[in-house]
Amino acid sequence: MTKRCSLCKEEKLLTSFHINRAEKSGRVSRCKDCIKNRILSDEAKENKKIYNRARSRRYHSGFLPEEFQEKLKIQNNKCAICKIDSKTSVVWHADHDHDTGQKRGILCQKCNMGIGLLGEDIEILEQAIMYIKKYQNEMNEVAS
Repeated sequence: MTKRCSLCKEEKLLTSFHINRAEKSGRVSRCKDCIKNRILSDEAKENKKIYNRARSRRYHSGFLPEEFQEKLKIQNNKCAICKIDSKTSVVWHADHDHDTGQKRGILCQKCNMGIGLLGEDIEILEQAIMYIKKYQNEMNEVAS
């Protein structure tokens, strides 16, 4: 038995098509050769990754790609908290208030995770600062 490929339009043996029980014919519509030849190039993969990241960012934080780029430009291509720059291998996050949805700034992954893991709670963040200062002071006294 044969089947016509929806991409190359060639009539091929059924064994040239992957099995797909959801299809009426029991096979996918494109032949194995066409699927193999359509494997994304590295550039296409990177473009798809950028697209998916922007799509996810828009869904989760409401930032449109233009807004995100503009905000990053205003921040001189640096994290709003630690000031690491975009020349470093950084995954950028569009920060927003989870309760109100208000857009805030662009953060590196570490800063975004840090405030997120501390529940965006100012009191806990202040306690964390005091904790670090306490032990830094103790270490400075020991070193003196």
